[in-house]
Amino acid sequence: MTAAPEAAPVVDAPKVEASAAAPTTLDRVEIKDTAASDRRVANAVKVQVSREDFMRLGANTLADALQRISGVTVVREPGKEAELRLRGLGNGYTQILVNGDPAPPGFSIESLAPDLVERVEILRSATADTGAQAIAGTINIILRKARAGAPLQLRLSAGPTAGLMNGQASLDWSQASGAWKWGLGASLAGGRNAWHAASAIDGFAPEQTYRYALATEEREEKYIAGLTPNLGWKSASGDSLSLAGLLQATRNVYANDDARTRLSGDAPEFASDSLDSTDRARLARWTAQWKGALSPESRLDVKLTLSSNSRDLDALFVGRDAQAAPRLTRTVASHMRDDANTLSGKYALDLGDDHTLGLGWDLQAGKRSERRVQDETGTEGYPSLDLDEDYSAHITRAAIFAQHEWTIDKQMSAYAGLRWEGLRTRTEGAALDPVTVSASVFSPVGQLIWKLPGSRSDQLRIALGRTYKAPTPRQLVPRRWVVSQNSPTSPDFRGNPALHPELAWSLDLAFERYLAHDGLLGLSGYARDIHGVVLQRIHQEDQTWIQSPVNAGRALVLGLEGELKGPLRDWLQGAPDMDLRLGATRNWSRVHDVPGPGNRLGSQPSATLTLGADWRASKALTLGSSFVYERGGYVRTSLAQSTSRGSNRLLDLYAAWRLNPSTKFRVAATNVLARPYRSWTQYMGEGFGETMQTTLSNPASLRVQLEMTL
Repeated sequence: MTAAPEAAPVVDAPKVEASAAAPTTLDRVEIKDTAASDRRVANAVKVQVSREDFMRLGANTLADALQRISGVTVVREPGKEAELRLRGLGNGYTQILVNGDPAPPGFSIESLAPDLVERVEILRSATADTGAQAIAGTINIILRKARAGAPLQLRLSAGPTAGLMNGQASLDWSQASGAWKWGLGASLAGGRNAWHAASAIDGFAPEQTYRYALATEEREEKYIAGLTPNLGWKSASGDSLSLAGLLQATRNVYANDDARTRLSGDAPEFASDSLDSTDRARLARWTAQWKGALSPESRLDVKLTLSSNSRDLDALFVGRDAQAAPRLTRTVASHMRDDANTLSGKYALDLGDDHTLGLGWDLQAGKRSERRVQDETGTEGYPSLDLDEDYSAHITRAAIFAQHEWTIDKQMSAYAGLRWEGLRTRTEGAALDPVTVSASVFSPVGQLIWKLPGSRSDQLRIALGRTYKAPTPRQLVPRRWVVSQNSPTSPDFRGNPALHPELAWSLDLAFERYLAHDGLLGLSGYARDIHGVVLQRIHQEDQTWIQSPVNAGRALVLGLEGELKGPLRDWLQGAPDMDLRLGATRNWSRVHDVPGPGNRLGSQPSATLTLGADWRASKALTLGSSFVYERGGYVRTSLAQSTSRGSNRLLDLYAAWRLNPSTKFRVAATNVLARPYRSWTQYMGEGFGETMQTTLSNPASLRVQLEMTL
């Protein structure tokens, strides 16, 4: 198969991270969120948030900092990695880059202190050089490089979450000598956490009904260490050579205890069970980059990236009967390794008369391999299942692009680009016949900016492009992820190697009014027409419920966004020295191949609201708050499946005291409201149905932090 349903041939990537784009936009397009004058003249819409902004906003982690940006959603649930979303769309719809390359598997934004980040670039529309795998947009995290004369910076923080201590330390160090600069960023985070959930399960099957309550206690002890070494050289003529690394090591010890109480009908499969696991992950990425002038009008940028990621997991599961005697014992040992080598480049040529041409390429070869060994021992008469699954996916990819930026006149400027990507994947395993997919896609993109006549602060933007979303490795590799107690509302998961990408046409419209002191009023709308949208389907094999992703036709996504920010004194004379931020979104979606009501994309909230304030109470004291509201709702994902989740409300508070020019003390309270997550899942098939309602605790946390410049 070489094409997604109802679409022209598209790239079928067994790796989200396999669709890397050229590393940066044209050098002359640099847009800073704190410099409205730069943002308003850019042809490509890019908001840039600097490290100084993050530090001023009082963020403890990069995830804390990003959730304060209008239009960016940070989704966090206990026991899961934080997920970044634009326009409420995650799960691969938002492209996450690190230094211009796709974020590697296992990369954690929770482990990055804001000190180690130079800036974050947010592109709500696709560009040819950053890649077309950005249906919702792109977030590019630029790590800090060495700087001449930079002081040593140290940050220490600690505090409780659910009564358990957590801590973090980060270090940023740079040195320079002549044409050389070198530096090291380091971070260490660790601690313990605990949460609990209460669920009610109701179901029916042929000749039986049942109802029981489930109480779950979960505990986690996690440690993450990271290093970002870098070395740079710059000649007198401006040519430069750099080497940058990203190293992370994670150790996670997890424990889960379930207790089930029968309320009516047949007893559950296990009256209680326990799961204990140890997860160890390692990530290493090295990037060598050369930038040089070929002539007074042209420059060449070439980058080589070598990346390796591995993960080992050992787990023990014990299911028990009503007398607490073991009924099933399961041991699991799994290993994953993901290697990728990328060579990319970009040629920029100044054509004169306000015209700039960019040409580039992107070549990648990679391999992902997984092995999972499961051994089960059951009591007499209880079925057991031993598995030995071994899969690998080989990926080769090639991409070329061209883009042109030009100023038409004083009122209008434009951007046009075209990107072609070709991909070949081969997935094979001990229990799988080899599956090979080859495909390609052309992605045209165009953007136009028009300054309204007679105004120096108002302008309109329009952007149109072809974008796509590639399947993740987990969605493609057909090995089983086994749950504790299998049911239609808690099924096992198995990937689908025949999965195709989702392909979309994207349209963005925006009005911007720039206010005094970097203030901004923005109103925008967007539309995405997605073909081959991926949904989850549940089916039964040998009395086991299995969930797998499938391409399911077409979806239409629409949305409105508003943003207002600036000093309160600009609107109210005599007001306190306070900066305000307000952002709101309203989203609609419809999946055509799913019957209504509620046939929308389940990962996207229907509405979000962000409010923030930073008050400089004195020269030494700053107080701030951030509130995020995300509306939940009912979602129908198929004829038989539906889910619903409650609305989320997140309130953060902080106070920062500057003790002297080089020392700052900060107290931050995160998730002050501590509202639990509520969800509801239902499966209604022929002759079988089950409903599960769950309430998951969401504890608040307190953090005391010391920031020093030495």
